[in-house]
Amino acid sequence: MSSPATRGSGRTGWSPGFLVKLVLIALVDALGAYAVLAAWGAESWGLLAATVQVLLEGTPAQMWSSLLKLRALPDTTRVYCGHEYTQANARFALTVDGANPVLQAYAEDVDDARESGAATIPAQLGREKRANPFLRADKPELQAVLGMAGADPVAVFAEIRGRKDRF
Repeated sequence: MSSPATRGSGRTGWSPGFLVKLVLIALVDALGAYAVLAAWGAESWGLLAATVQVLLEGTPAQMWSSLLKLRALPDTTRVYCGHEYTQANARFALTVDGANPVLQAYAEDVDDARESGAATIPAQLGREKRANPFLRADKPELQAVLGMAGADPVAVFAEIRGRKDRF
């Protein structure tokens, strides 16, 4: 996605990571609210609530680049993914960034929602930006927790992804 969409319109763009060939669609309604959807295989664009997809074809650098495009969208953007894995994803995120108060509150809200049978999707991108460790690989406080202060965000992202793969 090269630039934000205008109201009442949509925009598409390449966003490799999980898969190399995929299309990301950002829709903007008449009131200016964003929604991110994926074409070409469910959430193949990579971002899920509280995590990202495993890298099947793409590289950590490609996925990080794609996540930066998504992160540039407004905080009010709604993220629609095809799976209700938020609770398990939040459990993992707490193992990486457990001192993050936004993540702690998010995980508690997710637990409450799931206990009452409510869905956690769509997720709000603004909250994901502050809670999802995969979107925070360039944040000094997370890098420090991981023992990677000052590291290349791609390396930090790859470390988090590796931990998730083994979780």
